[in-house]
Amino acid sequence: MHPPFGELGARAGEAVQALRQICNDLRPPLLQSDLISALRALAEGLDRRSTAPIGIEVPAGSLHIAEDVALAIFRIAQEALNNAIQHADASEIAVRLTQYPDRLRLTVADDGRGISGSTESGRFVAQGHFGLAGMRERAAMIGGKLDVQTAVDYGTVVVLEVPCAVGSQPS
Repeated sequence: MHPPFGELGARAGEAVQALRQICNDLRPPLLQSDLISALRALAEGLDRRSTAPIGIEVPAGSLHIAEDVALAIFRIAQEALNNAIQHADASEIAVRLTQYPDRLRLTVADDGRGISGSTESGRFVAQGHFGLAGMRERAAMIGGKLDVQTAVDYGTVVVLEVPCAVGSQPS
């Protein structure tokens, strides 16, 4: 094979890998089973690369929620966990998904350094950080509400609440 064609073949292989990654990012393979299994797998996978242990508490059994709701909850959990791992300098991180009769609540908490100043999305977007704004937008798209509670040196808690009427599907 001629050198220019070898390089072209290598570049094509890289493009295929990048396209596969984009497809996986759009619809994570973890969600092919169910949200609870996907959250467990996400926490376990991130726990391996985190200096802080990640604990997870989810309901037993399965949830009957729409795919778009499950994807939004998963992505919000993913972003909140990545933020905690990268920025919090926490000694532990906890994920909890709680099912109430009228709503689902996702909580991602860390005992790290917290966020100084406002947690308004615009402040972070102006600095080139879009994670918090993206989490709030995803929450709004599924009829949910995202709240960030934080205090310097006491950690951060990201709370997503989604009404069940929005996400429920008949069993």
